Amino acid sequence: DTVILPVQNGIDSAERIGRVVSPGHVIGGLAGVSCVIAAPGIIVHRAGPDVIQLGELQGGSSARTERIADALRRAGLKAQVRPDIRVALWEKFVLICGLSGLTALTRLPIAAWIGTSKSWRGISLRSFSVILAVLFGLVTAVSNLGPSCFTRSPVLLTPAASSSSTISLPTPL
Repeated sequence: DTVILPVQNGIDSAERIGRVVSPGHVIGGLAGVSCVIAAPGIIVHRAGPDVIQLGELQGGSSARTERIADALRRAGLKAQVRPDIRVALWEKFVLICGLSGLTALTRLPIAAWIGTSKSWRGISLRSFSVILAVLFGLVTAVSNLGPSCFTRSPVLLTPAASSSSTISLPTPL
């Protein structure tokens, strides 16, 4: 009955783990949160919807995904079962790619360019569109993914929530 729920960034984390422990023991998941490493061992929460999304890799929900989501909620976390967890993983991937490029280029937190540019939303969506164009050339199995996914992004819709958020690229390594 053991289930592994990976929530680290990446599209294929669950599949990689499944090759080691058996695919039937792994479900897909992601953490919708913006954190940074402020110093070794110091993680600072910056913004985000603060939700764990999870779902069966083959699609749909199941009794076990509902049980895990309920357990996360009882522990005080927000949890959402996604019938299309692979789409959610790609949405996050494209969001990170688009925001990483913009924050790296400007060397500013997200809110700085959101707050100073009337065209920030257009620039963001164009960035996502370019990434999607590349992805659609490589990935055809994700049918529900498109630019409209990002018009509802909490990071893009809530500048106050992203006042100090950056994607890791602008931070020197």
